[in-house]
Amino acid sequence: MKPYDLRVLSLAAILLTPAAPRLVHAQDAAAPDAAAPDVPAPVVAPEVLPAPEVLPVPAVLAAPSVSATPTPSLADKRNEAALQAPLLSFGEAIGLTLQNNPQRAAARATAQAAQARVGTARSAGGLQVGLSGDATYSKNFGGGGTTIITTPDGSPDGGTGGFGSSSGGNGLRENLGVSAQLPIYNGGRVKAGTRAAQAAARAQAALTLQVEQDLVLSAATTYLGIVRNEQLVGVADSNLAVSRERLRVAQVRFEAGASARLDVLRAQTTLADAEQRRVVAGSDVAQAKAALNTLMGRTPETPLRVLDISAFPAPAADAAVAQYPGVSEKSSDELRAIADASSPALAVAREQIKTAEANLDVAKAQRKPSLGINLSTFLSNPASFLGRFAASLGLGIAQTLFDSGRNKSLIAEARSNVEAARQGLAGQNLTVANQLEQALLAADAAEHRLGSTDTAVVAAREAVRAAQLGYEAGALTSVDVSDAQSALIAAQTEAVNARFDLALARARLASAAGVLTPEWQAAYEAALRDELARLTRGR
Repeated sequence: MKPYDLRVLSLAAILLTPAAPRLVHAQDAAAPDAAAPDVPAPVVAPEVLPAPEVLPVPAVLAAPSVSATPTPSLADKRNEAALQAPLLSFGEAIGLTLQNNPQRAAARATAQAAQARVGTARSAGGLQVGLSGDATYSKNFGGGGTTIITTPDGSPDGGTGGFGSSSGGNGLRENLGVSAQLPIYNGGRVKAGTRAAQAAARAQAALTLQVEQDLVLSAATTYLGIVRNEQLVGVADSNLAVSRERLRVAQVRFEAGASARLDVLRAQTTLADAEQRRVVAGSDVAQAKAALNTLMGRTPETPLRVLDISAFPAPAADAAVAQYPGVSEKSSDELRAIADASSPALAVAREQIKTAEANLDVAKAQRKPSLGINLSTFLSNPASFLGRFAASLGLGIAQTLFDSGRNKSLIAEARSNVEAARQGLAGQNLTVANQLEQALLAADAAEHRLGSTDTAVVAAREAVRAAQLGYEAGALTSVDVSDAQSALIAAQTEAVNARFDLALARARLASAAGVLTPEWQAAYEAALRDELARLTRGR
């Protein structure tokens, strides 16, 4: 059985399996106790010199639009309220997404409908039994003659001896009939139709698994995005603190006559820009939390607090990276082999080919004759038990002789659908290969960026400190301080992004290969166990 079949059969909403599934992981071949890579110390705010006593500033230099304590934005209020919310772990976010997201529920319901269509297709080759009855009241106003009563086969019986007619015809008459049909041969239509329905059901089950895997990836990347944005808020706060200190120093120097008013104005502009960056960073955090709440089936504004980066099993932002060791070390051929065995998208494409081929067999079978047994019984006046009983048994055969080219067109259409499905699989293989390559290149680039970004942060932090000292000593200008500060912001932002770009690239690499990381797998299995327990209690 193929690896994806294990997951398809584990869909608890379709088939109530007694145990939760286990997906195939590429890391099974990797060392389970591989140590997490060394991670440099997390980014911290640059150091600033102790602030001397602030001297009065002339009113003309005061910037009303720049405030040390600006009015909190809506995002800041949301983030402040989230501080009182219970902590939401990485695995809990994935589990809640799988349990509550409507997309998953809709996909599973669609898979159940596809599974039910298998029984519908199979029933076409089984015994069909029907029951019919009618009651007729007749009154002869002509003083004689014959009342025409319809016989069970629908033909009129004019009183020539067939059952179902009466002379004089006054009163109530009841009829009860039972019919049964059993197909003996239908040219393979039922068998081919059943195969088509089964392939379609497997394709829908694989598509459901694809939806689940996409939701897992979305929940994971959104959660990591919150942590990333919260670190960027820290960078913005550090920048804001440095900008305020620069404005304070500029004001002191201007009052002492050591610098021009232009330095103060530049410092005010830099502070205003820092405040704007802080507003954007806070908004990004709130928006990422709203997105995660939506994935988890909650209202977007629900207070949400994620784990601090230090709470992850591995140091700093490389926690998610350590969840799937060894993926980026594999070659492109190895990754494509994993995807071929495990990718739900490729499984869907393969089952679509089988569906199209079975539908072609159905179209071809329309040319062949059908043969069946028919049994019918008829009881007249069953209420009074005074009527007559009749039964008939027959063998029926049907063969289309001429249909103006309809069946030929159906076969041509079915052949085209088979070719389209095969080309769809070829295209999906290319898409998966491209996704793997893109994620592999992104992970490799992020890995190579890590060392240089950490070095850049250390150097930029020292440059800001040196620029501040030089400016206070009168050896450097405010432009030098601005340049150093901008370089530090860029270095800190790049360091944060490099770590999370590596985590996201490896997550996308695993998803494109059709596997889950160990922590994601544990959350997935926990969600299935919870769902199975609910379904069992509901029986």
